[in-house]
Amino acid sequence: MRQRQRSISLYTAPPCIMSENMENEAKLDLQMNSPTKQCKQSTQLPNFSLVPDKLGITRMDDISAIDQTRVRALALLEISALFDLHDLSYGKRKIKRRAREFGIFGVSLPVLLEHDQTLISNQKVPIIFEKLVKMLGEKGPEVEGILRIAGSATRIKQTRKLLEDGFYEKTSLLEDVNVHDVGSLLKQFLRELPAPLLTVDYVNAFALVEAIPDIKQQIQALNLLVLLLPDVYRNCLQLLLECLQKILDNENNNRMSLSNIAMIMAPNLFMVHTKNSIKNRANEINMAARTSMVIKLLIKYQNLLWTVPSVMINQIRQQFEREQRKKSKDKSIINFFYKKDKGTVYKQMPGDEVDQGVIKVLAPELSKASTAVKLDRNTTAGDIVTKFRKKSIKAKKERESGFWKRDAMSGCYNPKIVVFAMENTFLHEVGGNIGERCLDNKTNMNALYQVNPRAEWIIKNKL
Repeated sequence: MRQRQRSISLYTAPPCIMSENMENEAKLDLQMNSPTKQCKQSTQLPNFSLVPDKLGITRMDDISAIDQTRVRALALLEISALFDLHDLSYGKRKIKRRAREFGIFGVSLPVLLEHDQTLISNQKVPIIFEKLVKMLGEKGPEVEGILRIAGSATRIKQTRKLLEDGFYEKTSLLEDVNVHDVGSLLKQFLRELPAPLLTVDYVNAFALVEAIPDIKQQIQALNLLVLLLPDVYRNCLQLLLECLQKILDNENNNRMSLSNIAMIMAPNLFMVHTKNSIKNRANEINMAARTSMVIKLLIKYQNLLWTVPSVMINQIRQQFEREQRKKSKDKSIINFFYKKDKGTVYKQMPGDEVDQGVIKVLAPELSKASTAVKLDRNTTAGDIVTKFRKKSIKAKKERESGFWKRDAMSGCYNPKIVVFAMENTFLHEVGGNIGERCLDNKTNMNALYQVNPRAEWIIKNKL
């Protein structure tokens, strides 16, 4: 046994995933889905899916900022333990290129997003990146050789100038651009970022995932690294991977297999500007060639990578409970010295009493502001949200005829008098032993109530 190992991972398998063949998981059929020769390369990797969790599947953007901070701290410990287990170490990528402070290309993602949020407050990724990816995803999947065939250098140069000079005055500039030019522009945008999409802190760690021999642990490592990414980088990565999956889904038309896409995209994600030397450039090219497998894994298992492992959520709950016990102990000492009447400290407000097994659901943004819900063993979060939806046939006809005006900010139909829950309205678990969590509609509420009986339950738009 190695003496230098100082930490032990909480996981023995990737968090929250299972093989499609659970009865004989140790013998995964790597060719279990290979309907055509064209799709052979894209199906050599085994299929995995999320393990159902009574407490609900949690994704990184489902939880509050304070919970995300705790998740990142735990993920950093986990990735360090996992890499230590395999004698792997990584350092921060050193870059020398100076970021531009304005413009489009060569400007950092956080700077672009900060500007764009002055135009659209809830924007999650830079508008230019969103436009490029959207155009590629709409026009590219049916085009043979998309991403592989380069666009016209002359047209690309002209389009870049137009984008730099007047993108925000006319964001529709990309609509008539040749799709191969769009693909080339997107790759140039990624390569010219002052910091790589996978960040200077973790791009080398992503590259090392290929060296882990077990595929489940490879997925686990990618899951942890994705959780460590700052929001704007994680959101951009998700948008890009979804686009690449659309291209892969049309492999029979565009002749772009998973291996082809990975080989083309790897240099754009892993080869960034470093100290200007031939040796460093050669090392980057070699690394990009080796990391095509990592891109394969990112595309293939992207639906698993945004999930926060349930064990981490449990740890966060334990952290909150420890902090609350400490505060309660400190408060008891203060109350003792000041001789406060403890009966007044925990006094309930009239009407706040709720029977055992019954939760009070608040909906401050909706007309039906609150209701008491009796939980049974099958009640889900989705069932509760349904109680706040408009159900009548008449209302459906009125809605279809435009009688109700939609409020884009709240995600609800918002006439002057009545407001109902819409498709992007969810039940949120707030307080108790969590900061805030947007609940998966399949969450078993009775099981969750037993875990966090002191939470507030609030229906509102997603975080």
